[in-house]
Amino acid sequence: MPKNTLDVPSHVYSFNPHRHVKIWISTRPDSFLNAENQLRLIRMRTHNPRDAIALVYSEAVLTEQAIIDLQLFCEAHTIEPVSYEEQIKPALATEREQSLACFIDREIAALGEGGNVGAISDLMRWLSPVYQRGTYADFDVGVDTSGLEATIEVQSALLLSIGSFIYCEDIHTLTVNNDIISVVDVDAAHTSITLIQDDIIQAYTSPEFSYCTRTDEGENQLRALLPSFNGRFVKPNPEREDLEELDEMRARTGARDPLSLRQYLHNNAYESRHVYCCKEMGVNDPDSLSEEEAVEQFSAWVRKKIMRIAYSDASRSPIPIDVDH
Repeated sequence: MPKNTLDVPSHVYSFNPHRHVKIWISTRPDSFLNAENQLRLIRMRTHNPRDAIALVYSEAVLTEQAIIDLQLFCEAHTIEPVSYEEQIKPALATEREQSLACFIDREIAALGEGGNVGAISDLMRWLSPVYQRGTYADFDVGVDTSGLEATIEVQSALLLSIGSFIYCEDIHTLTVNNDIISVVDVDAAHTSITLIQDDIIQAYTSPEFSYCTRTDEGENQLRALLPSFNGRFVKPNPEREDLEELDEMRARTGARDPLSLRQYLHNNAYESRHVYCCKEMGVNDPDSLSEEEAVEQFSAWVRKKIMRIAYSDASRSPIPIDVDH
């Protein structure tokens, strides 16, 4: 019998699927969580009555009353409220995590001026006091573990979500996403986690960082991991133009990191309208727009074309960011 070209890992890990983590950084100081996501959490608790659920939040962006509302909501639905400032930061274990926390603090301080709540969430989920609390999943990812055993045997110490765009029956492009993260064995996953953290740190600190280069490396790694995959990979991938735009804009503006680029775009939205309104947004006469209209349209374009991608993850391929906070 021919040997399968995709080697099966020999080590088996015991995975507890009944511990969960959610992260929400509010853009409204008087509201800890919007109504839609409150309902999602209530539904999740109903479907998983005995599971542990933690909700990570930032006190810095909420009023005192909003924090009280959050605590009452969590108490009513048996959810553990976890303060980033009071419980996560004091428990950081490494210099890498301290670096990620510095990026988080900068993003929080810049909210409304280029800071991005999606980027904050993406950073937080790679901190050990967060991922050790259980499986992270985005709010729009349905979670129902009621039919699962107490533990499940898995063959990886780190579980990530793999998505696939299928163009026709044998043409695919695969992406490793971060909408679901399970660190099954902290010690065994240590090397992978530090590589991810280093990638993020490089994206925030290295002037030579390239989104396109990281994407190419990610595609090569996926091919190496899936040698028996019968489909063909699409190249360039669907976000290639966005990545090239990011690299070009980062070089042209001198932005040293994703936050600096977003701050530049925020601060120069009106001045940039001539270039981007004509080129990308279909506005024939940008001078006819008021400053408020130009900023609104340009900001919408940025959210669609640029803000979805902030840095690279475990596969060193781009990560779509939530922008619906």
